[in-house]
Amino acid sequence: MNVLDIFLIILALSASALCISFIYYLKKVVDKVEKMQEDISKLVDTAIPVLENLNDSIDKSNKIITGAEYYWDEIENTIEKVKEKIKYFTPFSILRSQDFPAGDLITNLKALYKGITTFWSRYKTK
Repeated sequence: MNVLDIFLIILALSASALCISFIYYLKKVVDKVEKMQEDISKLVDTAIPVLENLNDSIDKSNKIITGAEYYWDEIENTIEKVKEKIKYFTPFSILRSQDFPAGDLITNLKALYKGITTFWSRYKTK
């Protein structure tokens, strides 16, 4: 046996050891990927009911806000009619100087409603 044969035997043994270790680590990676797939499927399974509940809540809040907008519009119309009738008795500058905090609340609710519907519509399209 010469030196070249010894090196070829060492090369063959090291290549075999490398293949065995490669197969072992590849098996470990496959096991980890399968575990990750299981975790992701569990996450999706738990997230779907939460999203459905969120969708139901948004639908209910949309109905409430729409109803509030309807009533607010009627209240605004009534206030405008009262202003027109009172206009003849008092200067309009007195009415204009008063603040209507409920108006800010309804404006904020309208903005919240529009934000939620925009978010949800974009979320559904993705």
